[in-house]
Amino acid sequence: ISDYRMTETKDLHNSAIIAGTRAEVSRLNKIVQADRISKNELGKKSIQVKDDFLYENDRVLFTKNNRFLRIKNGDLGTVSEIDREQRRIK
Repeated sequence: ISDYRMTETKDLHNSAIIAGTRAEVSRLNKIVQADRISKNELGKKSIQVKDDFLYENDRVLFTKNNRFLRIKNGDLGTVSEIDREQRRIK
């Protein structure tokens, strides 16, 4: 995380934090989200997905293929909108 903070960039398309386990991913994600919230880089709306939360402007990594949505395992995206009532993320 200290390396991330030293080299962070507004261009998140060229940034990544790599972790070895899902537990490490979850822990590191919470730290980075808190950092980005303090800088007003994430939206106010959030939604719980399993044990984690996603916020508007969060970066996400897809881990399964979905032909209908044209998503491949390893694709990256940015949460642009959260609709809590319909539990939908764009």
